[in-house]
Amino acid sequence: MIPTMSDQTSLRDYASLIRRYWLVIVSTTFVAIGLAFGVSMKQSTVYAAEASFILEDENQALGLLGTPVAPSSTPAQRANQGANAAVSAEVLEQVRRELQVGKSIADLRRAVEAAPDDETSLVVIKARDRDAQFAAQLANAVARVSVEAQSKQARARFESAADRLSERLRAIPRGDPSRVLFTQQVSQLESLAAVARPARIAAEATAPQSPVSPRPIRNAFLAGVLGLMVGLAIAAVRSSLDRRVRADDDLQDVWDLPILGHIPDDAMGQVGFGAKSHRLDEDSLEPFRILRTNVESLVPHGQLHTIAVTSALPQEGKSTVAASLACAFALAGRKTLLLEGDLRRPVLAKRMGLEPAAGLSEYLLGVGDREELVQPIHLSVTTGASDASGVVAPELSCIFAGARPKFPAELLGSPRFPALLAELSRDYDAVVIDTSPLLLVADTLQILPNVDGVLVCSRISQTTREQTQAAQQSLARLASRPTGLVMTGIKSNHDGSYGDYLYKYTYS
Repeated sequence: MIPTMSDQTSLRDYASLIRRYWLVIVSTTFVAIGLAFGVSMKQSTVYAAEASFILEDENQALGLLGTPVAPSSTPAQRANQGANAAVSAEVLEQVRRELQVGKSIADLRRAVEAAPDDETSLVVIKARDRDAQFAAQLANAVARVSVEAQSKQARARFESAADRLSERLRAIPRGDPSRVLFTQQVSQLESLAAVARPARIAAEATAPQSPVSPRPIRNAFLAGVLGLMVGLAIAAVRSSLDRRVRADDDLQDVWDLPILGHIPDDAMGQVGFGAKSHRLDEDSLEPFRILRTNVESLVPHGQLHTIAVTSALPQEGKSTVAASLACAFALAGRKTLLLEGDLRRPVLAKRMGLEPAAGLSEYLLGVGDREELVQPIHLSVTTGASDASGVVAPELSCIFAGARPKFPAELLGSPRFPALLAELSRDYDAVVIDTSPLLLVADTLQILPNVDGVLVCSRISQTTREQTQAAQQSLARLASRPTGLVMTGIKSNHDGSYGDYLYKYTYS
């Protein structure tokens, strides 16, 4: 779907469409160019030569002899009649005899084109052939034979008119004054019958230097333009059929919520994961610092103590965002606890290089005290590849999921869970909870009524609009609370994203 809110928006989205499907567009264009060039090279070379003749009104000849006569036809009528006569069987048969060629009349008709000019009564003869010299000879022969045929027909008509007038003259008695006028007219008609030429050659054809076909460069250019248009059409169709969320506008169309963070693809899995030293990369931390700031702005005159991080489906980066956001809160001097609320697929302990131990599921089953569940993690921040030691950062507390229980939704819905959250919110400035996906299980729906705010992660180019709508409907059934969106997995060249520092935040 390409928005049309404004010209600027449309141009940006069309540019995004081209970047997204550039391979399809480029491939289609080059395939079209290659096909056109290949077909052109296999075509026979054809040359075209042009000759022309012009037709005059027959009655103009009478005017030249002192007898004013109105025109008998218009230039358009003369040009069309001349063009039809130029490709007639009689003319082409005469041309075939004069040139002594073995081609049939049908072959000559396919090789010759007669185009009339309605304004000037000019007839243009265009002849095509593999031989440039013969193309010129054929065009000149057709024009010459057409002129001779037109002149012959006109003389025949003048001669016939003179004969009819002579018969009338013989019937007039001698001494009748009208005989003088009739005698003069007969003399004029007989003169025209001998010399009249209502058609004449306007331009003769010369042998062309370059062929008109094939023209591989022109054909390749036109095919390239056509291939480009086809490629753009394919891209537009694929884009319209592609229901994945690819831009901020797509996500906000469904949720009508603020986008609090854009997490680039190269920052996913980089913060707080992968080693027992728990060093944090300074560059990878930056988008999560921005996310932390925007989360704090959700409640301008208050504070979110418990924040649930969820997503519509797995593999959308919710665990990464939860752990990294908790690190960002800890780095800001906030006493922070990371709580793993996904009891079905716990991953945080392994990702942080810690051994699995008793956790949330054991506590909800009544085994152990809360203090025994908390595992402290000492963080440090590295400012570059050469920084081996790092800068010591505040401590981050964690409660992992523990052993997988048989009925996780029931455990999370038990009274012990909201009581635990109430205790944690009193003891910590920020409690970040990694939850299960919304659309697969009911676990998260048991957690959300007990938290202060919600972050929904949506992985760019993976989550569909239908999945996003289903997740939105699930949240809509719960009581309203501050909620924001986080777009994850954004490529460095994505529009309005991390690469250009265009982080957008709107909340109302």
